[in-house]
Amino acid sequence: GVEAEREPTDINGVTWGVSVTIPLGAPSRAHGGIQRAEADRDTAALELHALQRQAWAELDQLQASAASAAQRRQAYEGLQADSARKAVEGIELAYRRGAASLTDLLDARRSWRDFEAALIQARADHAVALARWNAATSVAQGDTP
Repeated sequence: GVEAEREPTDINGVTWGVSVTIPLGAPSRAHGGIQRAEADRDTAALELHALQRQAWAELDQLQASAASAAQRRQAYEGLQADSARKAVEGIELAYRRGAASLTDLLDARRSWRDFEAALIQARADHAVALARWNAATSVAQGDTP
C-alpha cells in the first residue's frame, strides 16, 4: 500500500509511506470453520431424518385410526343396525299382542336409543378421523391447511 500524509507543522509538508502485507498460513486458517459447518450440516441432516420418521409414523397412525373408525361405522350401519331395529320391532309387536311387558318394551326402546347414540358417535369419530387424515396429508403434500 502507499500512504501520503500532510502535516502543517512539518517543514516539508507531506510525508510518504509504503507498506506490504503477506498472509501467512491462509489455507489452514478456515479449516476449523469448515469442519464446524460440516458438523452442523450432518446434525441438521440427522434431525431432518428423525423428523421425517416421526411424521411418517404419525401419518400411519392417522391412517390406521381412520380405517378403524370406518370399520366401526360400517359395522354399526350394516348388520348391527338391522338387528337392533328388528329386535325393537319384535318387542313392540309382542307388547301390542300382550306377549311382552311394558318394562321389556321400555328396555328395548332404551337399548335402541343407546344404539342410535353409538351409531352417531361412530359416524362422528369417522368424520373426525378422516378430517385429521386429510389435514395431515394436505400439509405433507405442501398444501396450506
